[in-house]
Amino acid sequence: MTEGGWRLRPLGLEDCDELGRVHMAIWRDAYAGLMPAGYLAGLSDERCADNWRERSAEPEGGAARTLVVVGPDGHLAGFGSAGPSRDEDAPTEWELYAVNLVPQARGTGVAKDEPAAIVTLQSACDGGQPEGCTQLAVLLAARNRPADIARARQVLTTACNAGQEPACQLLKSFPK
Repeated sequence: MTEGGWRLRPLGLEDCDELGRVHMAIWRDAYAGLMPAGYLAGLSDERCADNWRERSAEPEGGAARTLVVVGPDGHLAGFGSAGPSRDEDAPTEWELYAVNLVPQARGTGVAKDEPAAIVTLQSACDGGQPEGCTQLAVLLAARNRPADIARARQVLTTACNAGQEPACQLLKSFPK
């Protein structure tokens, strides 16, 4: 995705320290006046970065996926995460867990440019990058439309048949 220099890409281990700082800055900004100032001041960038490291170390075939938002300056400006619904009685099998953006990214259209993200991830998938296939499938499935879920299964099936084990693993738990 390249609207105005903003890009989406899969979370990588190299992003975790910066994302920990950005994530907590977003929380401090978004919840100022709603949560106690002492609580917000006590949020740990380091602990958050450790949590992101754990997330980025999960197997590529894991169901939950995170894309980071990279600003025009090359620094992280937020993230979005999606995966299987966490409620037993959920109305859909997939859930958007979070979209968090720094104030300067809000209103730029970065969160709306889903078609460009799909093209980018499809290109990565077609290029044999398993993460592109699994990220694309999650993004499509998060739309909760039967045609998109069917396309997501097709992407995973094609990638699995091409020997991409992460796609095979995700396909096992993917909505039908």
